[in-house]
Parts: sequence; C-alpha cells; structure tokens
Amino acid sequence: MSSAKTVKATTANYYGLVPSGGVGTRFGGPVPKQYARLGDSTLLEMAVNALLEEPRIKRVFVAVSSEDDLAHSLFATPPACRC
Repeated sequence: MSSAKTVKATTANYYGLVPSGGVGTRFGGPVPKQYARLGDSTLLEMAVNALLEEPRIKRVFVAVSSEDDLAHSLFATPPACRC
C-alpha cells in the first residue's frame, strides 16, 4: 500500500517591484514618464496602487535613482510601498 501525504495550501506572500529609474529621454516630456499625470495620479502611483490592490501582494518596492526625491515624497505614507 502506498501512503498519500496531505499538503495544505498556504497563502504565499508576494512582493511587487516597479522599476522606475529612467530620466525620460525617449519619452520626451517635461518630466520623466513615471511622473506624467493621467487624471489625478502619476503613472507611477497608478502602477503601485494597482499592485497594492492585489491581496496576495504584501509590499511593493519602487526602484528609483538615489537622487530621485519625488518618488520618496509620493510614497512617504503607505507602509506597504518602499522606494
């Protein structure tokens, strides 16, 4: 006789990563593409918020240039997002 093992399903913790270190040369706008506004939000805010709406994603990391102060100010409040 063979014995079967029971495996319990567990909820995994997923993390989001948004690469956002560009300077917008190809985009050609007055600001880098990630800071362009679409309605009331920047594209970067929209990307981060879309990831945070997924219940399996526990934290989102935004990869930015060390000289990018704007990203740090945009996400100073939500503890689930770090630059």
